Amino acid sequence: MNAPARWSTVVAAFLAALWLPASLGMTPDASWLLTVAERTLDGEILYRDILEYNPPFSVWIYTGPAFASALTGLSSESFLHLQFALVFWLSFVLSALILRAGGRLRPTEWRIMALAWVLMFVLFPLQTFLQREHFAIMALMPWLALQAARWEKVGRFRASPWMIVAGGVSCSLIVLNKPYYVLTVVVPVAAMALHQRSLRPFFHVENLIGGAIALAYGAYVLRFHADYFGLLNETLRTVYLPVRTPEADILFRACAAAIVVALAAWRTPAHWPAETVMLTLSAIGHLAGTVVMGKTFTYHALPAMVMLGFAFLALVADDCRRNDDKPARGTPRPFFKAFAVFLVGSAFTLTSMVFLRGEASDPHLLAYLRDRHPGASYVSISPSYADSHPLVRLAGGSYVGPNAAMPAQSYGDILMARRPDMSAADRARIRVEIDKERRAFADAITSRQPDIVLVSERFTRGENPAWTAIASTDAIGELYQQETRIGDIRILVRKPAAPSGDAS
Repeated sequence: MNAPARWSTVVAAFLAALWLPASLGMTPDASWLLTVAERTLDGEILYRDILEYNPPFSVWIYTGPAFASALTGLSSESFLHLQFALVFWLSFVLSALILRAGGRLRPTEWRIMALAWVLMFVLFPLQTFLQREHFAIMALMPWLALQAARWEKVGRFRASPWMIVAGGVSCSLIVLNKPYYVLTVVVPVAAMALHQRSLRPFFHVENLIGGAIALAYGAYVLRFHADYFGLLNETLRTVYLPVRTPEADILFRACAAAIVVALAAWRTPAHWPAETVMLTLSAIGHLAGTVVMGKTFTYHALPAMVMLGFAFLALVADDCRRNDDKPARGTPRPFFKAFAVFLVGSAFTLTSMVFLRGEASDPHLLAYLRDRHPGASYVSISPSYADSHPLVRLAGGSYVGPNAAMPAQSYGDILMARRPDMSAADRARIRVEIDKERRAFADAITSRQPDIVLVSERFTRGENPAWTAIASTDAIGELYQQETRIGDIRILVRKPAAPSGDAS
């Protein structure tokens, strides 16, 4: 089989694998941020009209597809998938070229690396597909490849200018994505400095470029998005940051890292390939950041899980490269190959099960809204993004609420439930943030007059207290009537305007 035929099989595998996440639909987070991007392009002001709790770069990731959709009339979702394909292949090509220049990749191994890319970036992250964390880890790979080349050839690797620029942009993007991801970059650089007994790694040009981009972005946010550090930042400090993932879940993530290291124990770290070293160090930095933040949800942990998967695969590949027939310390090499497939396959299966169980829109609700209310405008009163996204987009509607969910209400309730001994002053501060959020939703309903209000009672065990409060504001409750209920979702429709009386 000639080279074009071999690469055609790789591209075919990529397209076939891409069918699975595409057929499952978008995740709630990706759907909401795409909606935010579309609304900002229509003139709405981020952090005023739209209460998005993430920095602006999270929205910028989706602005390109939204802009392309506005120009062409095609769906934003199709352009988002196209953007994923471009980032996927750009990340692969840049990483492969850097590894080849560093003597870390043979010409015959390119296709194997491409298939690993398909496995880890298309099939593995089903629950977080097209989310910003998904783009962040793909963007980081060229920088990790450059650090692996530098680790392998201390002081002897001469990076080309394009490698340095690509590496600098690469490492900056993950920090712009979430600021605490900086540990994903700092830990490998610090380890390299200790390894070389020199501070020079901190001053590699790609790291200086990445730092400069991150600082420029921070200055931009301070200058042009002061609202983010005002009203919303108070909400983040009061109700979001204090809510931490249960210790058991944090322990699970830490054990995942320990298992990968333990499985690699047939070879001491001093004999690990450079790729495994860099990927493992970066994953440790990422996990440390999530533990410090206390947020280790699946999408938060995705970059570390992908890096650890790649680290193990790189170790197995290096072992096979050394000598296909020689056992590794008395253990048959096929065992390691088989176990690598088992490890990644099991992780993929578990991830897909969680995705299919918890994220898909209710098909009955979707069919009802699509058939009865095509093109309607919506607001959702719910603690969960999944109650409105991607539901509204799939139903052909438009979402006009200030947020896809009510995070202040959700996290505030969690925080007060977990801390029964919380002081009255702290409870009062939380209630202030909840009231501000309810007021924002009430103002949006009054001004935008959505056709439908979706009221979720999934977590409230009865009447949704947020809707009760909002309905009593400005007589909003008198404007809507319940049309039906599907599952835990009440569908409220705007009452027709009363006919005006005769002037006579």
